[in-house]
Amino acid sequence: MDKWEMVGLLFSLAMYNGLTLPVNFPLAFYRKLQGSGVLCPEDIEDGWPTLARGLRSLLDWSNGDVAEVFFRTYEIVFETLGRTLTFDMLAEGPPFCGQCGLPRSRLHTTRASCRDRLASPPASLEEGASEDDYKTVKITTAEESPSTIMVTNKNREQYVLDHIFWLTDKSIRLEFDAFARGFTTCISRQSLSLLSAQDFKQLVEGTQDVTVEDLRRIANYDGGYTPAHETIQRFWRTVEDFSPNQIRLLLEFVTASDRLPVTGVDNMSFSIQKNGEGDDRLPTSMTCYGRLLLPEYSSRAVLREKLCLAVENSKGFGVA
Repeated sequence: MDKWEMVGLLFSLAMYNGLTLPVNFPLAFYRKLQGSGVLCPEDIEDGWPTLARGLRSLLDWSNGDVAEVFFRTYEIVFETLGRTLTFDMLAEGPPFCGQCGLPRSRLHTTRASCRDRLASPPASLEEGASEDDYKTVKITTAEESPSTIMVTNKNREQYVLDHIFWLTDKSIRLEFDAFARGFTTCISRQSLSLLSAQDFKQLVEGTQDVTVEDLRRIANYDGGYTPAHETIQRFWRTVEDFSPNQIRLLLEFVTASDRLPVTGVDNMSFSIQKNGEGDDRLPTSMTCYGRLLLPEYSSRAVLREKLCLAVENSKGFGVA
């Protein structure tokens, strides 16, 4: 679990130093780091919207017994690494791996070993079974098979609690606890309690709500460009026609991050510098300084073509 603890430590160091991370975790993740409960469908709605709607429908159903309509059993099914895994949520057995879902062993420590385990015939299957049989694995340690435990009006509230608990706690407990140990090395849970889960998420991930108006307001110009220069006017008219995704790509191309810093757009550097003339050149950037090196093109059409080609086909270091 040392690698998860190290990731948690790096995660907290980034937050401590005001650096946003290129991640997108559900609010349930931040609630757990704060020590808050994840108890109802609304708590997982942003991460698992379809599941949350299904669980809410199960709770709200009033036209007869849910067992006759939903046909749910006390088990959870998911796919990973080419396998369909079925778990008894009531089973008390060895902790499960959060990567492949199989019971852990002392040597089962890396993703490569996960693949090796899934590539091997499960011991629970009979000899002579076909390869297709290995694509579906049912793991249960309960005395009673979960397929015989139906979800009814009487136990549906407990089923929803158990389902959410398995999803957000039991299935990832060892990895998450190690991550949390690393994270709380720099930042205590007591300080996190001052934040809402949404504020916590924004501090870590920043925001991707970038507008052209904000970029234009903070922009600086160099190398002969001014706000009134024809190329600059063409540039902003072109960017105004960009989709939200293209704007984020432009921001990442110039600053190495597709999101705004924690301190807001006013504390971000966004400069446009003239970089020669000629329609055969592509825009480039100096991401450390938030500087776009934009050649002077002969027309808006050429500018749009070259700018889109640059921002949609670039890949930097992948860090913010």
